[in-house]
Amino acid sequence: MNNLEIYSKESKSTNENIDIFTLLINLGLSPSLKGTFFLKDIIKICLDRPYLKELSFKEIVSIYSKENNLTSKNVISSIQYACHSINQNHAKKNFRKYLDIDYDEYFLSKKQFLLILNNKIK
Repeated sequence: MNNLEIYSKESKSTNENIDIFTLLINLGLSPSLKGTFFLKDIIKICLDRPYLKELSFKEIVSIYSKENNLTSKNVISSIQYACHSINQNHAKKNFRKYLDIDYDEYFLSKKQFLLILNNKIK
């Protein structure tokens, strides 16, 4: 079984949200940052609406922001901060385990991280 299969169930339950959030924490994101929560929510809407995966990161954030009465600028900067504040030890240990890639701090941007997660979570 692929490690990410448990994170990609079609159910709309709270357990799915917890599993996505747990994955993000295991990948080194801080559970106390708004950007981690925003990223979890954006992954969730991409799972619920597969057509969103065809859109750009900014377009997805714009949709999410409008639906949640947030500004896109705030959401993007929060996600960017969460990505830049990643726990390097967790990331180096778990990126290979969950995403089948090695962690590279210079490679990771908010857009690339979302694309990697969206491609791995079916």
